[in-house]
Amino acid sequence: MYEDIIEKIQIERWEEARLLLLQVSQTDDISCILNATVDFHFGEWESMFKWLEKGIRCNPDNAELYLLLGNYYEEKNVNQAYLCYEMALSLCKEQKDYDTIMAYLNNLSESFRVDVKPYSYIIISYNSLKKTKDCIESIRKNDIEGTYEIIVVDNASSDGSREWLLEYKNESDIKIMCNEENRGFPIACNQGIKMAEPENDIFLLNNDAIVTPKSVFWLRMGLYSDENVGVTGSVSNCAGNHQAVFIEEHTMEKFEEYAFSNNVLMESPYEMKVYLIGFAMMIKRKALDEVGLLDTRFTPGTFEDVDYGVRMNQASWKVMLCKNSFIIHMSKDNENTWYKVYGINKNKFKEKWGMDVSYYSHAREDIIELIQREKNEKFNVLEVGCGMGATLSRISSEWKYATVKGIEISDEVARIGQNITDITIGNIEEMKIDYPQGEFDYIILADVLEHIHNPIAVLEKLKGYLKQDGCFLFSIPNIAHFSVIWPLINGRFDYQNEGLLDRTHVHFFTLESIKGIIQELNMDIKFLAYLKSNDSDKPENLEIVNRLTELTGSPEDKYNFMAYQYILKVGNRK
Repeated sequence: MYEDIIEKIQIERWEEARLLLLQVSQTDDISCILNATVDFHFGEWESMFKWLEKGIRCNPDNAELYLLLGNYYEEKNVNQAYLCYEMALSLCKEQKDYDTIMAYLNNLSESFRVDVKPYSYIIISYNSLKKTKDCIESIRKNDIEGTYEIIVVDNASSDGSREWLLEYKNESDIKIMCNEENRGFPIACNQGIKMAEPENDIFLLNNDAIVTPKSVFWLRMGLYSDENVGVTGSVSNCAGNHQAVFIEEHTMEKFEEYAFSNNVLMESPYEMKVYLIGFAMMIKRKALDEVGLLDTRFTPGTFEDVDYGVRMNQASWKVMLCKNSFIIHMSKDNENTWYKVYGINKNKFKEKWGMDVSYYSHAREDIIELIQREKNEKFNVLEVGCGMGATLSRISSEWKYATVKGIEISDEVARIGQNITDITIGNIEEMKIDYPQGEFDYIILADVLEHIHNPIAVLEKLKGYLKQDGCFLFSIPNIAHFSVIWPLINGRFDYQNEGLLDRTHVHFFTLESIKGIIQELNMDIKFLAYLKSNDSDKPENLEIVNRLTELTGSPEDKYNFMAYQYILKVGNRK
């Protein structure tokens, strides 16, 4: 039947082709190409995209799918169209197909201003020769020849890395610099950036990373998805900042299988971030020229990537995670040394910015899990105390049609977050709320009530902005946790810089006091769970919990003593 459909398309009998396609039962890359071609003729863009999405999942190496994707993007984003034609060229196997794709590429370049730049890999080598070899091999195997250069800066390796690299110094696609001493990661990265071709985008890639097929293509598609995107990053098997994906078996075979199914066209692959982990981070040249190089105060390394993301957001450049780009990241060597440096540089970051970025940039997945919605549903979310908007950004990424808004009291924090999502600066206890009554399906207060002087009054005010079937989503710290109660029994109740006895807390809550507030609001608990602290299961702490439970005489109290935080979903009574 495909022959008949192709014939109808060639003689431009589009309606007949469509009728024949309705009789095709299987979904393979050919049927998807034919359906997308017909949709393109009729200008049915949404349907065309869905067919291309299915087709690339069936066969991510079919050049015609990327040609059609380029056709699709010509109507929307010429830079992305250019990248698609470039990918199609790299995959085509027949000269006539090559000539057809090249014609599209040339016509695009002649008709529009295309701003896509080549890019320079910046790889830092230090005593890990095999990893460096594997990294470079993966680039040459999986990336598009002629679109990149490789720059390796060796930090005085003593394992043969320097000698091996120097053997390649005359190859056209690679530049080598060998330091006489270990200058650390940020300084070496800056050296590499300065060696790059002056117009090139920059791709900072750890030498313990493995590039997978199409991973860089989708990073570049994200980088050029909007002129305001300055940095893109990948998901991985090993990464912080909510960039890690779950893969049951950590073997190269399973990683490659995951990459095959993940590095494809997706409807909503992007999530705006405060920062990205620097193991695989692509930087647009224009953004780099404005924001500058890595801050070398974070030598020998860690937190230079966090700092760079904050600087990008501060300069109004978008920092974007591309969830359809998976790059393998091998686990760290010398983790104890890494954690020591991490602590030092975390303090340096606090000194520079006057804040703990992790406190304000953490997406609350435990809260997001309370949103039980279909992916195509429309709903409205307000988060009070939203920090830099990480939770709201994650919600926007998961639910394309969700409308999210935030309120944040800290001016400095909110101004960075305003580059990520819609945030109003204000004190919820004092401010006028400029939203319609009954506007929101969810109002989130995650670790907020303990900072409010009159929680009941604030919740009564906010309740009016919930829809009738809307819900509050809370996380509330538990003052009855064993780490507070046991010292209290022994005469100690000492405020701390963070945690349950954070000196900024003005209210304390137990489960019973939380229930009292909810009752006063004339609302009901729809869901209740508790989170344990990381040290809860240590034998000495379990012993304390058992002794406290014996004192109260109620076995159920064990869970209250173990609860570090309560997670609640609260709605109106029916």
